[in-house]
Amino acid sequence: MRTRLAVSAVLLLALPAIAQPRRSAEDPRTAALAQLLQPATAEFDDASLEDIVTYIQQVTGVSIDPVWDDRGAAGLARDASVTMHVDGLPMLTVIERVLDKTDSDFDPATWQFAESGVLEIGPRSALNRHAYPRIYDVHDLVFEIPDFTDVPDLELGRIVQGQGGSRQDVELDVPASKSEAERLDDLVGLIESTVEFDQWRDNGGDGADISIYRGSLLVRAPGYIHRQIGGVTYWPTPAQVRRAAR
Repeated sequence: MRTRLAVSAVLLLALPAIAQPRRSAEDPRTAALAQLLQPATAEFDDASLEDIVTYIQQVTGVSIDPVWDDRGAAGLARDASVTMHVDGLPMLTVIERVLDKTDSDFDPATWQFAESGVLEIGPRSALNRHAYPRIYDVHDLVFEIPDFTDVPDLELGRIVQGQGGSRQDVELDVPASKSEAERLDDLVGLIESTVEFDQWRDNGGDGADISIYRGSLLVRAPGYIHRQIGGVTYWPTPAQVRRAAR
């Protein structure tokens, strides 16, 4: 019987102090990310994906919820084999590389966080079930400053030299531009063409959709898409990452 997990790993951090009280105001996702951003050196030798996930949970103290293929049509194979060496990389990067080696080209895997701080990993089609709405204020992106191309000569030189000047009625030639609605449509098209193209309903997917609401974008999508559009509000600061390493 082959050893399913052969690992030689030295984490450049102490094991998470589970017994330490957590600040009540701290987002559990922030605490989990702070652990996953710690650098690690590890070598996986013909290890199964299930054992690697178990190992990462034990080392970091972060709860991981994998979507296995025995839970539905789309999922990760528990016995997928991984041989890989990493040196000084954040554990989150290790997870991403492991997923790259074991996922399907048809339905690639990724990660996202539940509000409870649990790390969810699995094919995109499975994570799409956890979509939620978020409003993005994009007024600063669609606001357009007029470009005045026909600027009148106010004869300031003559005024400065004491020669006086005559009163002028100024008429500025403002070139025609797109309306705000058209600029919003352009922004929606840009997002749907550059962020997870296959997952948008307008592109034939079932993971996300965008609506325009009072000049803002209402996006209903899973976490892995939201973080590519607007980032994450719970990303730990360098100080929080350092504290997690103690």
